[in-house]
Amino acid sequence: MTMGKRTQATALEVRLLREGIIESRHIVHAAVCDNRGRVLSVAGNAETATFVRSSLKPFQALAVTSTGTLEKYELSDP
Repeated sequence: MTMGKRTQATALEVRLLREGIIESRHIVHAAVCDNRGRVLSVAGNAETATFVRSSLKPFQALAVTSTGTLEKYELSDP
């Protein structure tokens, strides 16, 4: 990872509330890069490796809905 001039912030904290009570808390490390892969901004540790699991589902669904795959394979909610 190429490091140039960049902004640095502490890791982000995301809280899921249910009726005002914290149900879950997540610490987020993020990096913003330019089109050449240079790190421009970091929150937390840019070197943190994670397994994205379910967080990619919306992006996977977008690919299916925007490419005609739904229609081609006659997919439905069930």
